[in-house]
Amino acid sequence: MVGSSFALFILMLVFYGAAAVLHVGFLRFRHWYRAAVWVTRFAWIAQTVALVLRVVETGRPPFLSLVESAVFFSWVLILHYLLLEYLVNLKITGVFLAPANFVLLVVLAVLPRGSAEMNPFLLGNWVTFHVLVAFLGYAAFALSCLAAGMYLIQEKQLREKKFWVFYYLLPSLETLDRVSYYLIGAGFPLLTLAILAGSFWAGRVWGSHWSWDPKEIWSLVTWTIYGFYLLTRVLAGWRGRKPALLSLAGFSAVVFNYVVVNLYITDWHRYHF
Repeated sequence: MVGSSFALFILMLVFYGAAAVLHVGFLRFRHWYRAAVWVTRFAWIAQTVALVLRVVETGRPPFLSLVESAVFFSWVLILHYLLLEYLVNLKITGVFLAPANFVLLVVLAVLPRGSAEMNPFLLGNWVTFHVLVAFLGYAAFALSCLAAGMYLIQEKQLREKKFWVFYYLLPSLETLDRVSYYLIGAGFPLLTLAILAGSFWAGRVWGSHWSWDPKEIWSLVTWTIYGFYLLTRVLAGWRGRKPALLSLAGFSAVVFNYVVVNLYITDWHRYHF
């Protein structure tokens, strides 16, 4: 990032760092929660303006490289978190999410910058739409994974009757299970739409809607895991631990597809730093 967008990126880092401290401090000082949410909102606004300025400075969407796309994913993820916090008020979510998001952005800030060049076939309105809906789905899956992880933590405490500080802040198992399900229910059609949009665009550009590129294969694997989650939930009535583990498996596939496949395996969808 350069110019004004870089200055706002630094300001955003400061806000997100403060938000991480406030969210973790909430474990000890309950009255810190309101300040933690407001600082997160300020950080997200600064991030939004930085991304807009980045688009103005470069004349293209802000996810051409791996670093840019990860910053954009952070923006979408925090947007989802703020909406979830407003609708469901899962106060404990920020304790896990805020530090992880801050660490991610710090790592991105110090990564070496390489060429931002990309295959010209990976540019255009259809690709922008494809990436946008994919990231919206990924963020929903990330929060579902977090809810599933909290479910497993709470279940372990109840099973072993060893109660940590998290026990008194985590919602009920039923609430965590339901939130994870709703998030996957929202993310799955977005992932489906992203795959269809990518297939349509590939057909127009390369004359083939599906070429079994590693990126396409892992997208299908991810789609299958989440589809199986919804199928077993609706038809078999699965609840609790099994769906939670499936949510973790699904997001692991998302991360592998986004990082490993994009950087080291695929040819047509490859990201640069």
